[in-house]
Amino acid sequence: MKQKHFEELRAVGINDAYLDYKLMLLLDFVAVVLVYMIPTVSHLVSLPLYRFEPMRWILLLNLLFVGDKRNAYIMAFTLPLFSFFVGSHPVFVKAIIMAVELVANVFFFLKLSRWLNNCLAMFISIVASKLFYYAIKYMCITTGLMASSMVSTSIWIQLLVAVAISLAFLFFSKPISKGRV
Repeated sequence: MKQKHFEELRAVGINDAYLDYKLMLLLDFVAVVLVYMIPTVSHLVSLPLYRFEPMRWILLLNLLFVGDKRNAYIMAFTLPLFSFFVGSHPVFVKAIIMAVELVANVFFFLKLSRWLNNCLAMFISIVASKLFYYAIKYMCITTGLMASSMVSTSIWIQLLVAVAISLAFLFFSKPISKGRV
């Protein structure tokens, strides 16, 4: 379906790079709006949606469907910071730690996917980035930069999110190629 649509657009002079760029910008915009709206929606439905890691979902689904590695790194770094600057949540130190964690997640996935299938690479990259996150969080808590509990979201929920995202990559991704997921 998508291929046929691209062929029709190419026939009138619109190329794939232009379409991919437009799609990437649209999905980036949607991602930013969703991150901005999560606290409001959570409050309205009385369900702490942030516990299901919406930034990770948005980032990794963007990587899955847009496939631009550079864009994934930009989104990974900026989503938590945008959330802090617009909604004051999470606190600044945690936003920085989350940004580092998401960048690590993208990095680990892109490296591991060279040798493993995308599902397994995604699962391992999420677990590795979480270990990285908790190591940094531990240092911030022990040095007094952050006053927080070590684990605020159940490990079971975190594992469920990791499995669900990994399954999305199992069913919807193609092997890594140059520049694209």
